[in-house]
Amino acid sequence: MLEFKLLGAPHISLEGQPLTLRRNSVKARALLFYLAATGAMEPRERLAGLLWSDWPETKARAYLRGELHLLGDLKNRYLLEAEGRVGLAVKQIHVDLGDLRRVAALPSPTLEELYAASRLYTGPFLDGLDAQLEGSAPLFVEWMQVEREQIERQWRQLLYRFAAACASEGRMLTAGIDACTHLLELEPEREEVHRLKMRLLAMDGQRAAALKQYDLCASALMDELGVPVSAETDALYDRILAGEFDRFERAPIETIGSIARHSPFQAIAAPSQFCGREQEMEQLIAWLTRPRRPPIVAVVGMGGVGKTALAAAVAERLRQHFADGVLWGKVATDAPLDILQSWALAYDRDLSKISSLEARAAAMRTILADKHALIVLDDVVAGKPIDALLPGAAPCAVLLTSRDRAEIAPHTTEILELHELSLENSLEMLTHLLGETTIAAERASAEELCRLLEGLPLAVEIAAQRVVSSPRRDLARMVRSLRSASTRLAHGISNRSVRTSFEVSWASLTAALRRTFTLLGLFDGRSFTAQAVAAIGDIDPDDAIEQLDHLTALSMLKFAGEDRYVQHRLLADFAAEKLAELPDRMLLQRRFVAYYRQLVQSAAGQFDRLHHEWDHLLHAVEVAQQLQAWEDLLALVDAAAAPWFARGRLHHARKGFMTGLEAAKALGDAQHSTRFAFFLGRVALRQDDYPTARALLQSAIAGYEASDNILRMADALVDLADVEIELGDHAMAEQLLRRAETSYAAHNQPVGLAAVRCRQASIAYDQEAFDRAATLCEDGLRLLPSDGGDLVRSRILRLLADIAVRKQALELAQQYTRQAQQVSAVLNDQTENAAILFAQAKLAHYFGNEEEALENALQSLALYTAMGDRKAAAVIHLLLCRIYRALGDEAKLCEAAARGKELAIEVQDAHMATLFDPFMAGASLISS
Repeated sequence: MLEFKLLGAPHISLEGQPLTLRRNSVKARALLFYLAATGAMEPRERLAGLLWSDWPETKARAYLRGELHLLGDLKNRYLLEAEGRVGLAVKQIHVDLGDLRRVAALPSPTLEELYAASRLYTGPFLDGLDAQLEGSAPLFVEWMQVEREQIERQWRQLLYRFAAACASEGRMLTAGIDACTHLLELEPEREEVHRLKMRLLAMDGQRAAALKQYDLCASALMDELGVPVSAETDALYDRILAGEFDRFERAPIETIGSIARHSPFQAIAAPSQFCGREQEMEQLIAWLTRPRRPPIVAVVGMGGVGKTALAAAVAERLRQHFADGVLWGKVATDAPLDILQSWALAYDRDLSKISSLEARAAAMRTILADKHALIVLDDVVAGKPIDALLPGAAPCAVLLTSRDRAEIAPHTTEILELHELSLENSLEMLTHLLGETTIAAERASAEELCRLLEGLPLAVEIAAQRVVSSPRRDLARMVRSLRSASTRLAHGISNRSVRTSFEVSWASLTAALRRTFTLLGLFDGRSFTAQAVAAIGDIDPDDAIEQLDHLTALSMLKFAGEDRYVQHRLLADFAAEKLAELPDRMLLQRRFVAYYRQLVQSAAGQFDRLHHEWDHLLHAVEVAQQLQAWEDLLALVDAAAAPWFARGRLHHARKGFMTGLEAAKALGDAQHSTRFAFFLGRVALRQDDYPTARALLQSAIAGYEASDNILRMADALVDLADVEIELGDHAMAEQLLRRAETSYAAHNQPVGLAAVRCRQASIAYDQEAFDRAATLCEDGLRLLPSDGGDLVRSRILRLLADIAVRKQALELAQQYTRQAQQVSAVLNDQTENAAILFAQAKLAHYFGNEEEALENALQSLALYTAMGDRKAAAVIHLLLCRIYRALGDEAKLCEAAARGKELAIEVQDAHMATLFDPFMAGASLISS
């Protein structure tokens, strides 16, 4: 059976295993997805037009034949061709979309059928495929988007029909409530859904929640439409208030449906006080280790119930099972781009130059394509989509944790509800924390404390640590405090149960501890040092450490290692609430900005000191922006510019410089406006965003010229010349370089002049004027001082090696390449490393050392792929084609040619695409 998953991240499996094509062609898979979605025999001309609309008809048909050839293993049994049409054998395939449409078309489906169909929708139709095809198949993407909207509408109708059926039959009430919740998140103005949810909540015995839903309905209608609730909704409210609805007994819903090398393990440490979760752990392990398709499973529960702790314990238990390690992402607190970068670095890849979330996600999926890893996405919250963090078709298992069931329901039906601990397990945890002697002496108080806290692990831990930290606060006194708090906040099991414990701990703090705890809200749940707290709070450093250690003993803070502390997310939110109430909040915020400005200024040349501080630096920029402290903001961004560039923090740099531009404009500071436009242009250039880079650099050049800052203007001219060289406008590049050269010469700047010679030589090389290019390179090397300009020196040496190869001076080329390698080793620049590996591969190929050439080429390809440089990857595939032809490897030759051509098409380089055509013959080339 050929199985298609089209809803959410697409996937194809054959006989229970992921479908493997002769090469991983996106368009071959897109072709299968289209045929599976339509369920019809489609004309070849339609398929060719959809997938290659920018190509002539004859070319498009030829490309279609090539993709169908890749699907040869599926022909006859699964893939049918007849009379110029192509389709799938419907009796031999199974498509999730077909199941959803079948139930949607039924006039009277059963409740179970509606439930199963609604759960099929795990995300948008063919999620993520549009990002891979947007540049090369716009008509296919357009079709996909239209289908996506229609399917989502069908799914919403199914959700409503399911919830209505739950109310009609009095069964599966919780699932019906969840369906209404999901619908209202998408369409909060739908009054009939609010009424349905009110009815379901009332039937479920949640009378207060049903009445509260009426208030939510009234607010939503007024906010969205500006109208009051209808008489029908008012009548339902009165019926619920009168107790007309009986509590229905709900029927349980049946379930639907060794490390040989070093591998990353990013999971947090599992807690030592881990009690009462054996059954839940075994269930998760069973789901995550099943032999079928890689699963996505989730743990859902209220804040503080121990979801993260359970995930950490499961990750530790399964460490040996997942050969490629455990990856961890803190969804609520970390940006998706940063999560993806941390995962890539775990596999020695660097994606920092890929600024687009979609593109970085696609690159990460490529890295994971052959990995068997466990991915934990912790604390999934509303407003933080996780689609870009899911591995797609990669053989990786995914474990989600969330307080909000609605946030993870679109991704999986395998959801473990994590409930509060039983009284027995709560006592066991309390015994771990307080000791058997204390519990035996005050057994009754211990039991009542656990009951008051309703078995919430975080609350039990905080209360216990409070007892430990103060000998005068025995268990009985703690129970009395909790009893009073629960009376004031008598809303049962909710996040306010956690707040009850927070407030009890807060009430017992001294004034000094309260102030210290409050200012921690500035760090927004990220790790920090005692030095930062001391500076921001104007506290003696030793006192700051003592206070933080005291808060750590109370479980209001955690020690994160390396002299750093971190708060639980809920406690950080609680601290932020307290911070908002402080009269001198703005003073603390200004100190926060000042501290991180001073920190980054003091780290000049020692940027490793900022390893844990990148997010704080950007947050300080945002705080300064909120305060409109423009002078402080300019100073902070000025100081952060060098480390942002040096460590490749381009995402932070782009945000910081944009905010810096806002500050400069607010102050009328033309100098900083020009400076930040220049920096932003450099960021855009490094991220291959050439139109943006051109506009910003032109603005910077005008600004520097107006202020008579000639050297900076020359630097911007050279960067703009780089843009024009990349875009193929050599005449404009030469003109810009002549202007830069004049400025550098007038101010005796040899490194700048050498940089100009390097670009001029590059243009000459592109024009095949090799003697002139060599002369310019040699002139550039003579200009460089012995103690500077290494990046320019490495680039010139690489260019000289290329020139020597073209002139058949291979030994000289080897000499230049070795010199460039020595310079690059000092620089430790990834782009230079990749380029030098490529140069070494070319030389080895020319000398006939094909195995060495292959090794270097593949290493260079891996680096360029990790950086997201598809154009360089296409060029390397040309070299790989020559290497595989020399080695007589027909299969690899065909694979390299097909992939290289695909890359060239993706970057819209039609000329390069044609260079692969001679290699597509494979065997005939080898035999000749």
